[in-house]
Amino acid sequence: MHEVAEQMDAIEADFGDDYEIGRVITIIEIKQPDSAPSLRVRAGLYPWVAIGMLRVALKQMEAQLDSN
Repeated sequence: MHEVAEQMDAIEADFGDDYEIGRVITIIEIKQPDSAPSLRVRAGLYPWVAIGMLRVALKQMEAQLDSN
């Protein structure tokens, strides 16, 4: 849960106190000793909205790679 706390700290640093968190998608990697890792994705919204948000996130991650 360290990652969640760090994300909230970063959001507060970037946006101050005047913001509202909208839609949320969680992607969790699950590791077990005797099997390959798997992903758990949870999005409490319409699938097409979740897909759009994931596409935007992918483009942002790719942009980060390009800037390094």
